[in-house]
Amino acid sequence: MTSAGHLACNLARLYVNSLRAQITPFRIGPGKFPILLALRDCEGFTQSALLAMLDIEPAMLTNTLSRMERDRLIGRRTHLTDARARMVHLTDRG
Repeated sequence: MTSAGHLACNLARLYVNSLRAQITPFRIGPGKFPILLALRDCEGFTQSALLAMLDIEPAMLTNTLSRMERDRLIGRRTHLTDARARMVHLTDRG
């Protein structure tokens, strides 16, 4: 008899493997995927807002966003009301 936990673990492993196979050609690793999901249905978030939404260390988010910007998956623009803040948004490629 197989436990529910064992089945859930297998399902999660299959999901991750399938997702990884689909996103690898786009140079999107598992660390970038939550950020893409957070940005997909909005005009953008500040980096602080992304930190609040995602369980990511600040340095990890900064480095990941820099790589995503390099790969043209995201862009950054000045916040409309706070010149100190930058809005992170998806590009057409992202």
